[in-house]
Amino acid sequence: MKLDQDMRAVIQAAHLCFAATVTSDHRPNLSPKGTIRVWDEDHLFFLDIASRRSRSAARVQNSILVGVEEFPADLPAGLDAVA
Repeated sequence: MKLDQDMRAVIQAAHLCFAATVTSDHRPNLSPKGTIRVWDEDHLFFLDIASRRSRSAARVQNSILVGVEEFPADLPAGLDAVA
């Protein structure tokens, strides 16, 4: 899948992303990734700091789903986004 300009902009602006994979024994793995960045129009990368299962599962299944959390610019009074 090619990453278009809009996809790249969302990922680059994101405070938090999640990587979802399935291990070789078919167990789900969902891991927060504060370091996902765009490498080029075909690739993303993230630092493998705390969860090595994400990388190994992505290699075994040759797939990964990335979810991006976007915080609204104007939160209601009393609420703060924690990045």
